[in-house]
Amino acid sequence: MAAGIVIGHVHLHIGDLNAGAAFFSEALGFDRMTWRHPGALFRGADGYHHHFGTNTWAGTGARPPEGDEAQLRKWTIELPTTADAEALHASMMQAGHPAEPTLLGGVKTQDPWGTRIHVVAGSGGR
Repeated sequence: MAAGIVIGHVHLHIGDLNAGAAFFSEALGFDRMTWRHPGALFRGADGYHHHFGTNTWAGTGARPPEGDEAQLRKWTIELPTTADAEALHASMMQAGHPAEPTLLGGVKTQDPWGTRIHVVAGSGGR
């Protein structure tokens, strides 16, 4: 994608809704917004209807994609402050998900399906 492109929200195919809930809601801290849609969970922050969804519509038990298959390799979550990123790092560690602090006050992690996630504080960390 071209530099500067911003995506409004995404839908991620995952292999297990419960594992997705444990990672994206309990560890990363996204609010559960819609939990009643068959095979999908929608999450947001600050009351927004959903910033992203996860689903098993392509089948449960999905394996991570192979290197030559189409995939989302990395996405970035921008938090307002370094303190927010530090709190997220603590939450990830407490939930048992590996997370590595970065030099700029952010966090690097990956979801249970291998997609890398970079958390940055403010707009300076992109």
